[in-house]
Amino acid sequence: MSCGPASATIDASAVSWAIVDIANFYVSAERLFDPALRDVPVIVLSNNDGCAIARSEEAKALHVRMGDPVFKMRDRIKRHGIQLRSSNYELYADLNRRFNAVIADHSDMAQSAPSCDFGQVGERFGNVAFGIDDGNHRRGQFAPS
Repeated sequence: MSCGPASATIDASAVSWAIVDIANFYVSAERLFDPALRDVPVIVLSNNDGCAIARSEEAKALHVRMGDPVFKMRDRIKRHGIQLRSSNYELYADLNRRFNAVIADHSDMAQSAPSCDFGQVGERFGNVAFGIDDGNHRRGQFAPS
C-alpha cells in the first residue's frame, strides 16, 4: 500500500514479497454487517449448513476444526454460545472484489493486469518496495505481481 509519494525513488534491493490477507475472511465479512458478532465465537457453515467452513479465532480456541459437522458440535455450540451463520458467497465475492480494488488503487498496476496474483478469497500477493522518508518512517508501495 502506498504510504508515500508514488514518485519516490526506491532501491530495487529493498523490494520484498508480501501477502495481504484478511483474517478469517468469511467471519470478518459477517462481522462487518453484524457488529454483535465481534468478540464472540462464530462459525460460517457450508452450503447446506452441515459443516464449519470458516471459524473466528474465538471458535478456534474452542477447538472447532475446519469441516467439523454441526451435528457433532451441538452441545459445544449451545454451551459456549457459538454463533452460526449460513455462507453468503455473493457477499464474500462482492467484498473480495472491493478488497482487490482498494489494493489496485494503491499499486502501480491495474487490477486486471495479467501479472496480478490473486490467492483465495480475501488474499492477494505482490511485491512491496520500501524506502525511508525524511521522518525515518517506512513507506511502501504495493505492486501486485
